[in-house]
Amino acid sequence: MEIISILVCTPKSKIIMARQFKQINKMELENHVIEFTRNLYNSNKDPESTIVETDNARFIYIKFESLFLVAISSKNSNIIETTQVLRLVFSIMQEICKPGTFYNNY
Repeated sequence: MEIISILVCTPKSKIIMARQFKQINKMELENHVIEFTRNLYNSNKDPESTIVETDNARFIYIKFESLFLVAISSKNSNIIETTQVLRLVFSIMQEICKPGTFYNNY
């Protein structure tokens, strides 16, 4: 599995929290998030789609409240495994965080 990072970000590319699984510096992570949000809003994809791909990475995301839970992975990763990991993280977040308490006007 080649997950680079799992993070929570705003639609304006602000990272709320992130966990890296590969060696990546803060600037590279921020660039990935900017690339994700830019491609998300500039593409004419199906609104139900949960995947954005670029030349460098694959972004699998879940939208919740007004935030995105995003898994950044390499293009050669197993998309099914990455999706399962993201759903597991999302279910844990739902158990721990009550609705409306996680995001306060970031």
